[in-house]
Amino acid sequence: MFFNQLVAGDVLHRWKNGVWHLGIYMGNGSVLHNSPGEGERTTSLQAYAAGQQIWAWQPESTDRAEIMHRAWEIIRNPKPYDHLTRNCEHTVFEAVKGEAKSPTVRKLLVGLGITTALVLCVVYSKEIAKALRSVRK
Repeated sequence: MFFNQLVAGDVLHRWKNGVWHLGIYMGNGSVLHNSPGEGERTTSLQAYAAGQQIWAWQPESTDRAEIMHRAWEIIRNPKPYDHLTRNCEHTVFEAVKGEAKSPTVRKLLVGLGITTALVLCVVYSKEIAKALRSVRK
């Protein structure tokens, strides 16, 4: 997408250090986003792009006023960056949906939980088998 086709409220994303970095286009060449060490803030579109290709998703035009209202609320009350509880995905989801969440973090934590459970089952398989035999008796 060309920069001159962006509309305030568009959701932007670009590749950054192996993950997607999300932002909200605020109009007039500025982007709301959240980065480590800097937190939630607006920067220029060029600074957000950091030399990378940008993709944009254009929400329904009826949603834009609400997205922009929530985005301005975030700008007025910025929060610091946190990988698990307030990353760029949390910021964008709050602006777009009204709820700060990160499906990526949620999937990561669920995967980590499943992996941990499997490892514990393997490590303690003899104890688990012994316990199961005692329950059957």
